[in-house]
Amino acid sequence: MILSLTNFAGRAVTGVLCHRLGPQNIMIFTTLIAAILIFTLWYPVRNLAVNIVFFILFGLCGSTGFSTNLVLLNNILDSSVLPHGIGLLYLSLGVSTLCSGPIMGSILDYADGTDNTPTTVKPLIIFSGVIYLIACMISICIKFYLKPQKGNPLPK
Repeated sequence: MILSLTNFAGRAVTGVLCHRLGPQNIMIFTTLIAAILIFTLWYPVRNLAVNIVFFILFGLCGSTGFSTNLVLLNNILDSSVLPHGIGLLYLSLGVSTLCSGPIMGSILDYADGTDNTPTTVKPLIIFSGVIYLIACMISICIKFYLKPQKGNPLPK
């Protein structure tokens, strides 16, 4: 419940901040903060109060991709190829959603996930943190290596 409420607030705030600071900067900042939160608050600590703080902070920055991806695509792609970019974005989100469940299940099987102790969940936490770090690196690559295509549509 706490995570859902702060996700809602985080998406709204980052949507507004995208117009002021740029979607690339927001994406880099929030994915890096999410990874740091995972490795510093969620991984080492098993305390309810700290977990609630983690849920609040992670909710504010953990799901900003939903509100910034389309703005980022709109800034990078020309309007003639924007529908294709949105389609590829949602295709990649669908594939990652379909693959993440079995990957997490395999990690739990490997970690002997028969019980719900903190030691069996730690590999999942590490996996989540690494995924956020990869997302941050991809965002950095998009910012510095991918030039906007406005007025210069991609070749057919």
